[in-house]
Amino acid sequence: MFLGLTRQPMIFGVTYTYVFLNMFGTLMYFIASSDFKVIIFSIFMHGASYVICLREPLLLDLLVLKLSKCSRCRNKMYHGYKNSYDPF
Repeated sequence: MFLGLTRQPMIFGVTYTYVFLNMFGTLMYFIASSDFKVIIFSIFMHGASYVICLREPLLLDLLVLKLSKCSRCRNKMYHGYKNSYDPF
């Protein structure tokens, strides 16, 4: 019961984040190429997202959170390849 109450809402087994990312990418590719073969690419991307969401539904959200909060330090080679935010 708790798993069903805490799981993200999904469309055909894929979270909304993946669906909107897939729709945006497909739309941009279709506008650039004007080719209906993009539908095959969209179905393939939905299948890949479905496999990812079976294992971890929040993978894309966790990746975005990690990249926004845990940036890499540019001067880490001066501190023994550790993230140090010392300006000297």
